[in-house]
Amino acid sequence: ITVESILKSKGSEFIHVDPDTLIGEANKIRHNNRIGSLLILDENGQIAGIVSERDIVNILAESGPEILEQPVSTIMSCDVTVCHLDDDLEKIMACMTTKRIRHLPVVDNDKVIGLISLGDAVKARMEELESESEAMHEYIEGRRWRELSMQLGPQAASEKYT
Repeated sequence: ITVESILKSKGSEFIHVDPDTLIGEANKIRHNNRIGSLLILDENGQIAGIVSERDIVNILAESGPEILEQPVSTIMSCDVTVCHLDDDLEKIMACMTTKRIRHLPVVDNDKVIGLISLGDAVKARMEELESESEAMHEYIEGRRWRELSMQLGPQAASEKYT
């Protein structure tokens, strides 16, 4: 499973704001879209930073509600880890775990084309495991039929198997 296949499944739409967006407004956008983080893109569409729900909660606890009137650029993380279309599921899950992050912007040809969350990665892994399990069950059932067929003959195996 690659980042490209995850984006094909979930879609490549992502929500972003500019660095001058007020923290309070950014939080409303995040909340209304039921997402955990927002990408901050500059005027050229390049990643300027990222801000998460946790970032907003922590700054509120430290600074009080007046911080909501400051631009999101004052709290955004500027060192943003990204992934690429050909990165595989194992690589992005390891990256998220190691760096303790929950969102990876997807970049292709220096352009942001999507955002993968830890939830997206877990969902893709669960689907992969389900598919492997189905294939294993089909293999086992086929093997049982072949063994019965060899012991009883194809006709008798069909009658006994169904």
